[in-house]
Amino acid sequence: MKRTTFVAILVVLIFLTTVASIESWYLTTHGMMRGSGMGQMMSQVSVVWLVIVGSVIGIVGVLAYYVAFPEIKSPPHEVKGSGSYDVVLRFLKEDERKVVEFLRNSGNESLQKEIVKDTGFSKIKTHRILARLAERGLITAQRQGKTNRVRLLIQ
Repeated sequence: MKRTTFVAILVVLIFLTTVASIESWYLTTHGMMRGSGMGQMMSQVSVVWLVIVGSVIGIVGVLAYYVAFPEIKSPPHEVKGSGSYDVVLRFLKEDERKVVEFLRNSGNESLQKEIVKDTGFSKIKTHRILARLAERGLITAQRQGKTNRVRLLIQ
C-alpha cells in the first residue's frame, strides 16, 4: 500500500469516528435522545465507546504508520565519492570545493590544521566542511595527535 493511500485511509477513519462521537454527544446533551433511563444510558455509553474507539484507531494508526514507514530519507542531492572528480566538484559549495581542491593538490591527503592554514577558514568552519564532505562519502578523517588526517576518496 502506498504511503499516501495509508495516510488517507487513516484520516478518513479518524474523521468518521470523530463525527460520530460529536453527533452522539450533541444528541445526548440537547435532549434528543432523552426518554427512558435505558435509552439515555445507552447514548452516553455509545459516546464513551466512540471516543475510546476513535482514540484507539488513532493510536494504532500512528503506530502502524511508524512501523510501516520508518524514517524515510530522501536521496541526497549530492554526488557520492564514487563519481569522477569533475562531476563531484559541480555539486559542491564554494568553501567545500576549496577544501577538496586543496586536498587534491596536496596528494589527496593532508592534516586538518594544514587545511585551516591554507584555506584561511576558522577551525570550526573547516571542521564543519569536513564533516559534510565525510557524510557524503567524499573524504575520511582519522585522528592523528591533536588533529585529523584527511584523505580525499574521489579521483
